[in-house]
Amino acid sequence: MFRQRMRIALLVGVVLTAVGGSLLAQGHHGGGCGGGCGGPVAAAPYGGGCGQTTRTVYVTEWVAENYETTRTSYRQEWREEKCTAYRHECVPETRTRTVTCYRTVQEWKDVVCTVWDTVPCVETRTVMRKVVTCKPVTTTHRRCVDRGHWECQEVPCHSFFGGGHKHKHHGDCCDPCACCQPCVKTKTKKVWCPCPVWEEYCCTKMVQCCEYVPECCQVTVCKKVPRQVCNKVCCTRCVPECRQECYTCYTTRCVPYETCRRVCVCVPCCEKVTCCRMVPRCVAKQMTVCCAPTCCETNCCECTAKCHKKFHHKRCGHSCGSSCGGGGCGSGGCY
Repeated sequence: MFRQRMRIALLVGVVLTAVGGSLLAQGHHGGGCGGGCGGPVAAAPYGGGCGQTTRTVYVTEWVAENYETTRTSYRQEWREEKCTAYRHECVPETRTRTVTCYRTVQEWKDVVCTVWDTVPCVETRTVMRKVVTCKPVTTTHRRCVDRGHWECQEVPCHSFFGGGHKHKHHGDCCDPCACCQPCVKTKTKKVWCPCPVWEEYCCTKMVQCCEYVPECCQVTVCKKVPRQVCNKVCCTRCVPECRQECYTCYTTRCVPYETCRRVCVCVPCCEKVTCCRMVPRCVAKQMTVCCAPTCCETNCCECTAKCHKKFHHKRCGHSCGSSCGGGGCGSGGCY
């Protein structure tokens, strides 16, 4: 609906623009001012010989119109209705079942069993006797022996104050190295010169050795001899017995009951509303139109210079060579 109204409004605007353009063109090229050439002509606003006049134009306008109508709407209502619901109830129920139970019974039986008796006996067996003996064992070892000797060597004597003294020379010494060495006293001392030598030697020692020698001996052993014996044994036997018993169990049942519940229902209702619609109406309006100068004021040659020849001849009805002073042009003019 809104799109249709917009299309109609655009169409009306185009029509008004076309009508206004045609009216402006008619006022510029024709139409005598005041009904003829002798009437009053207003001054042209654009510097030409044209005046202004008003004309009545009918325009179609869209006008908003309010109207009352009836429409159907839905409203929600809460209603109470009866319904059947189900609830679970535990109901006691008595039932009968057959039960098998076992009773214990004792009874005596003669049972033959095997008894093992222990009987001693002598046997000849060969055993290994342990004999310990001592044997000489020779081993080789190495040792380090010092084969050094004593020597006489010259060693310096050390006094309490450091020993020796230095000779000071002032440049008359030919051997500077010999002059710089101090004079040290020595003495002869006996010094031991070591000389370690590795040598091998043999060592004999007694080592115990264990030997096992076979030997026969008499050994007393116990043997198991089986023997059958009859004994009285008390045995326990289970005897089945069947009996009927009653028991109570609880079962779940669905019990129907009547109740009420609230239900939301959509109820139609008619109501009066005021709506707005756009209505086309024809409206008369006054428009200001600019008119062109008539042929009474100018001759046909001047008109020919300003406008097209065929267009001017069609408007005036005269040729370019004729004079506009006659009565033909004064009666009509350019319209």
